[in-house]
Amino acid sequence: HYWQCLSSNPFSFSHAIEQGSLEQAENWLIEAKDSPKYVANVRWRDHRSRELFRAFYEAGDYAGAKRMVDLANGEEKKAKRRARLEEVSGIPFDKI
Repeated sequence: HYWQCLSSNPFSFSHAIEQGSLEQAENWLIEAKDSPKYVANVRWRDHRSRELFRAFYEAGDYAGAKRMVDLANGEEKKAKRRARLEEVSGIPFDKI
C-alpha cells in the first residue's frame, strides 16, 4: 500500500497535486482513508479531498471532481461541493 511507504517516498499528496498527478493523489487518498494512521482523522481526510476536488475542477476534470464530492464529510459539505461543481462546470451535477 502506498501510504505504508509514504514516509520513505519523496512523493507526497500535495506534491502529486502540484505536479498534476491527480489520479495518483486520488489513489493515495483512497488508500490512506483506510490506513491506521489516517482512519480516525476525518477532518484531515475531508481537507485533502477538498484540495483534490479543487484541483480536479481547475484542471477541467469534472468527473474527477464529482468523485471527490462523495468523500466530503457530511451532507452539507457534499451539497456545497455539488453546487460549486455545477457553478464552475456549467453542467448539472447528474450529467457530469
